[in-house]
Amino acid sequence: MIMRDKIQKSIKDDLEIPPLPQAVLQVQTLVEDPSTTARDLAAVISSDATLTARLLKQANSKFYGYSKSIGTVPLAIVVLGFDTVREIALGITTLRLADSAFEQSLLDPERFWSHSLAVAAGSRIIAQKWRIGLAGEAFVVGLMHDLGRLLLASYWSNKYKEVINEARSNSRHQYEVENEMLGTNHAEVTSWLLERWKLPEQMVIAAKQVHQPLEEQTIDLSKCVILANWLAHRSGFRHDSDAPYLPEPQHIIKTLPGYEEIELRNQIKELYRQATGLLDILKSRSF
Repeated sequence: MIMRDKIQKSIKDDLEIPPLPQAVLQVQTLVEDPSTTARDLAAVISSDATLTARLLKQANSKFYGYSKSIGTVPLAIVVLGFDTVREIALGITTLRLADSAFEQSLLDPERFWSHSLAVAAGSRIIAQKWRIGLAGEAFVVGLMHDLGRLLLASYWSNKYKEVINEARSNSRHQYEVENEMLGTNHAEVTSWLLERWKLPEQMVIAAKQVHQPLEEQTIDLSKCVILANWLAHRSGFRHDSDAPYLPEPQHIIKTLPGYEEIELRNQIKELYRQATGLLDILKSRSF
């Protein structure tokens, strides 16, 4: 428990974790407000050069197929929609956090992003299909749900290497080994980070509950991410240090009328391809 307390205090108070830029915080607040207009969002986004550049680049990508070049932020917001604007804003900060973790060579960047994007895509589809949470929030939590791995790999690399080796050597679920050796797990660590970033409470809770048992799950948003995480594993989008399977979340599946695993997995793969385009734009160094 001492290790857990130390990690929690470090994440909440001590570590020099990149903060959410003021513009990103304002975007999050505005997207949550049903009275917000594209002009309101544009005023905030235009104050941040990086956010503006990524937004325009995404709006002009082939996926949206707009016949004319989009050169203004308000038009880009109309084309993309509020949810995508939020995804871009939060995604930029997520990438900044990832750089130092991958330098430790404990996590494979390709596998990390493949899994994160697949869970994000699946969370959005599940939220939309069964109307069990806001699709935009579901995507963002899915994208961010493993940021705790990045923090542990970055700031507690020696201890986390032991965790990964134990999980790999004995085909154990990594979060179980984390609980055993650290007194916490990457999902809880992620929730502390999202709390520090002042993201909405339901997103913090959903991130924390990804690996918690049924009786400890309290919100619908958690269902989206838990099921999407399981489907991502089933589709081959998983970390190389993870056990080859996750327990089937039957308690969630039983509440979803018309559930078809194969259909959902195909939809996730299609949306995943679209999400990789977003990731390429977020990573782009050229405007």
